[in-house]
Amino acid sequence: MWQAPTRRARSSDTARAHTAAGGDCRRVMINVIDTKNNKQVATINHGFEPPKPPYDYEEQTMLDPLNRQSPMSDVFLDLFRDMVAKDEAYRQRLERHYSAKIRLHATGWVPGPR
Repeated sequence: MWQAPTRRARSSDTARAHTAAGGDCRRVMINVIDTKNNKQVATINHGFEPPKPPYDYEEQTMLDPLNRQSPMSDVFLDLFRDMVAKDEAYRQRLERHYSAKIRLHATGWVPGPR
């Protein structure tokens, strides 16, 4: 099982689905948080399948260019890629979480405080 290089880090595997007009991007964003300082140290963007044309120039798993990164982000990216490659149970968990978010969004559910 994957372990972060520090016990102070945790990941939040929040699926963010592009569902406008019925879209389904099949991508998740993984936010890695340093729990001691409550700071985001990496944001990883992961597609469940390799990109297809016309987006085949994009990487399947990458540091998200629109979100905060840190000097440790590359380390977390490598660890995440290794985990996804070797841990079938984790891959399946990500897909189940993503599917649940898609179903909730279809019902009109909006995340956040009420």
